[in-house]
Order: sequence, then C-alpha cells, then structure tokens
Amino acid sequence: MLARVMKSRYFRQGDFLDCPIGTRPSYAWRRIVHGRELLSQGILKRIGNERDKHVWYENWLFMPTPRPPRYRTDKVDLTLRVCDLIDERYGTWDAQRVQHLFVEEDAAQILGMKLNLQFTDAMVWGFSKNNTYDSQSGYKLLNLLQQSENPMNHSGVSLAHSRRSYSGVSTSLEAELLGFYWAAESLSTLRYENVVFESTSYLAGEAALNPENFPQWRVLIGAIREKLSQLRLWSIAYVHRDANRCVDAIALTVTRVHRYASYTAKDSHGWLLPMVREDVVGMLTIY
Repeated sequence: MLARVMKSRYFRQGDFLDCPIGTRPSYAWRRIVHGRELLSQGILKRIGNERDKHVWYENWLFMPTPRPPRYRTDKVDLTLRVCDLIDERYGTWDAQRVQHLFVEEDAAQILGMKLNLQFTDAMVWGFSKNNTYDSQSGYKLLNLLQQSENPMNHSGVSLAHSRRSYSGVSTSLEAELLGFYWAAESLSTLRYENVVFESTSYLAGEAALNPENFPQWRVLIGAIREKLSQLRLWSIAYVHRDANRCVDAIALTVTRVHRYASYTAKDSHGWLLPMVREDVVGMLTIY
C-alpha cells in the first residue's frame, strides 16, 4: 500500500530510480530518496535479449561493485552495445572480440557470465544471492564503499587523483566530456556527496548543464548526468588553465610519456604537490 501511495504522488509516470524529489516532499520520501543513492550503487544490469545496453555507460560487470568494463585497445567505439559482443548464431560471447577489447580481468569476467537470450534485460541487486535488496546486503555495500579513501578538499589537500586515456577522439569537446564522465563516475563510486567539478572548457560545462543544445552528444551527456544524479550536491566551475595545472600535468603523462593505464588512487603524487597547492588560489567562476 505504501509503495502505491508513493508512486502515485512522486513518480506516477516515471521510474523510481530517476524521478526527482518533487515539491514539498514528506520526511519519509526524503529519507527514501536519500537511501536510493546507495541502492543505485548496487544495481547491476543483467544482460538479456535487448539491444540498447551501451558497453561503456552501463554497470553490467560486478567487480566488486557494479561498473562498466575497462578497455584495453587504443581505439574505443563509444556507440558499442553489449549485443555487439554476442555471437547470435550460438547465443554465446564472441570470445575473440571480448579479449581484444577489454583488460584481461574484465574479459575473463565477461566470458564467465552466462547468457540467457530468452529473457529481456533486467536491473537486479548485485549483493544478494536472490538479487533482491535486504538491509544486510545494503550494509555490505555500504561497508565496501566506505573502505575507499575519502579528490581535493576545500583546504587544497589532495584526497585522490586518477588518470584515464582515450583515443580516436574527434574534438576537444568530446575529450572534455569523456573526462567529465570519468570524473563523475569515479567520484560517485568513491561515495563523495558534495563536489565542485573544475574545467578549462566552458563549452563542456555548458553541454552538461544544457544538453538540449548539444544533440550530437546526447548519449554521452545523458551518461554524465546519470552519474551526477548519484551525488547529493554538485556544481561546475570554469577555471583558467593556469589554475588547473596539475590536471594538465597528469594528461601529459599520457600524450608525452605514453602511460595509458587507467587508475584511481588516494592522495597525490609527490611531484604534483606544489601545483596542487597553487591551484587552490586560482581564480574560478561558477556557472
């Protein structure tokens, strides 16, 4: 009865995971929406016979929390769908393609997943054997997320840093949006709640805030906004390149030193510390 009442009032025409908090929400609904943030971290996209699941934007691997796979090739097709990895003649994974596209650990995980193409795709809870949420499995996820170290705080102390390389990118805007997606995904996975994203690309911030003006990037911006929805509070700031030099320095390890491995790590490299301290005094303009 309670579920039907909440649905009729707050998401009559929509989906619980995507609906806004609404106007004048009750205390009970506010607490439910707050808990939804944790719930979304543990939801796994189970693969069936549908053809619209994107490889890079969907959480369809469970390692150790639901996430997309990691790529291993220099060229990444951002439109690739999970169904493109399946040999429909036999109803099995295309092992050669999977091993070519993904890092060894993720490829092995994918090839070990059983396919059941007689059923449609589904969203399931990944932390219980019956794929149904209960409080015990919820605490299991919460404890797992809390093991991650609590990027830079308001005092300029670097809490975490990361790197991800992309190739075959056609424009600087696409590169900025891909970086934005990586940052939003990493921060939501690490369970940060209040985040200011800084970028030297004004256009990238505009695209994230007003996606209707950038229809050619609809899928990618939609994926960014889905990750942003998992944060409690967020904003986008435009900063001058001189105030964000440590980000450029990390990027140069890819373009000049050719270090392509992706990672997220706590604290900051020692060689970045002087730049990190100087960045916090840079001028910024909030959108």
